Amino acid sequence: MGEDRAARSVKRLYAGAENAYAVNARNLREVLTANAGTVLGKRAGFSAAANADDWARAMPLTDYAFYEEYVRRAADGEKNLLTAEDACTFLYTSGTMGKRKMLPLCQTALSRYGSCICDMPFYLTGARGGEHLHTSVFCPPDGRGGQLLSAAYFGYLEGSGQTEGSYLGGKRLNFAGDISAVPYVKLRLALACEALCSVQSIFLYDTLLLFGYLEEHWQTILRDLRDGKVSAELSAEAKEALCAASRPTRERLAALEGILSGGDFSHVARKLWRGLRFVSGIGGGEHTWQAEALRKYIGDTPVSYFTYTSSEVMSGVPTRMNSAEYALMPESAYYEFLPAGGLDPVAMEDVQPGQCYELVVTTFSGLYRYRTGDLLRITGRLGQAPLFEAAGRVGRFLNIAGEKLDEATLAEGVRLLAEDGVKIRDFTVCTTARKIPGHYVFFLETEAEAGRCSRFLDDALVKLSHDYAELRALGMIDPPEAVRCEKFAIDAALHAGGLSHRKEGVISGEAVFRALTARTEGKRG
Repeated sequence: MGEDRAARSVKRLYAGAENAYAVNARNLREVLTANAGTVLGKRAGFSAAANADDWARAMPLTDYAFYEEYVRRAADGEKNLLTAEDACTFLYTSGTMGKRKMLPLCQTALSRYGSCICDMPFYLTGARGGEHLHTSVFCPPDGRGGQLLSAAYFGYLEGSGQTEGSYLGGKRLNFAGDISAVPYVKLRLALACEALCSVQSIFLYDTLLLFGYLEEHWQTILRDLRDGKVSAELSAEAKEALCAASRPTRERLAALEGILSGGDFSHVARKLWRGLRFVSGIGGGEHTWQAEALRKYIGDTPVSYFTYTSSEVMSGVPTRMNSAEYALMPESAYYEFLPAGGLDPVAMEDVQPGQCYELVVTTFSGLYRYRTGDLLRITGRLGQAPLFEAAGRVGRFLNIAGEKLDEATLAEGVRLLAEDGVKIRDFTVCTTARKIPGHYVFFLETEAEAGRCSRFLDDALVKLSHDYAELRALGMIDPPEAVRCEKFAIDAALHAGGLSHRKEGVISGEAVFRALTARTEGKRG
């Protein structure tokens, strides 16, 4: 039964956490044994590494540049380079802060990730079975066999029968490469279903985007549901599938009209779906604003923060609702932890609560002592497995004259602005030196007066950063500039900058700065 399977997958996580040190050591032995005969395995002497100390001496810390040529050759069909097991697909990273990377993914890694991160909110809330909406459409691999991890992972779950309950729209409307009008399609499916149990996303922002679309386009969607037509740009096959999957009763249409026509969208999710048990998606940390903005629509509906993951490894799962604290998934990889600013990683046994570490992984897909660039702040333990919160990325900061403001500081400035009464839906920060001295530009989705925001943020950064305060006093940095944006302008600009995922919410580069500047002419000040 589905209920038993979901419970088993979560209980397996807890069992692994109780013995995480032994699981971690076993992972290393299995990876090295399986891949000792590969090109890299022979060069690095995998077979001679009997323990963690041997492994650290044999293999230096690595980054993506070390693998780029191997991955290119593997994608061209060469075998036995990084892993004895062929990659089942290649993953594209989002490329948010630089060149998009491509990474191999093996079936063994997928099986070790398992279904736990999707099962956890069902386990915690009891919302098993029933009807569920996923806000994404997962695209198949492209011509070079590349796709996003989310598509590969959910495709694996669907293909192995490990999805919990039924996703509205079926395979045709959840796994496709020809659907661009995603909010329209997903809202139409959701509105037609009265007994929706959950709304699931990769990022919580995707759910926020969905409700924002509902607020602006509900009349069109209801008209189309009533008339059995599709006004969005879709292929004939997709239109047919959508009409077949969204056939509300007359009573349901009348109820939708009554709920939406009043124009009050506060807590609308509970009004639309009385049986809604949870909403899920990546959030917390620097994405806190998105979750807070989402509360307008979902009220007190429990939120699962889904997972802490990257294209390199799926590493964390929250074990409580409404919490962005994650438990390390012991079976996913062999883990080491590099102290922030340090040179040598420490073992899982030696991480200390309150300290930040960069996650270093040896994976079942051919990354060895790989520096992920992810900073984790340890908060405790689940059994032996570390509990952690996201603390940002190594080297992710903005700098004009040596002040080097990191994401945590910039996000704290905006948090203080929100605490001062400014309602902020979303934000991102860039720098510009188009006028000398250069200055910070905060793009804010808000209705507040831009000048007030600029002054407040300047004062906040002076208090938060001694270096910023000194450089401002010396006239080497101009005051920050706040720019008001319309709803979802930041998301649109990120996509215009060539980004596949709404992953990075604080620091943006030149492409996003240009796109946002073009969208906000006349609103700066």
